[in-house]
Amino acid sequence: MLCDVCNAPTTREAGILVAPERFRLLLAKGWGVHESNIRMVMQSGGSREEALAMLTQHHASSQSMWLLCPACAAEAEKLL
Repeated sequence: MLCDVCNAPTTREAGILVAPERFRLLLAKGWGVHESNIRMVMQSGGSREEALAMLTQHHASSQSMWLLCPACAAEAEKLL
């Protein structure tokens, strides 16, 4: 399994599941869109601002649980 934020390998036992409502709180605080995903979108021709806006909107509309690796989970906990 991969972390839904940074794509690092993790497991359900090692990671933390975050409800979509709580993940939206993290997005509102400017966290949750990983730099590697921004770069990937930019490679298809968009600007950084467009990539960030698209990914933030996409993440915010998710109704699924988010699996975070231990490193991302620690960052998220600091913000929540």
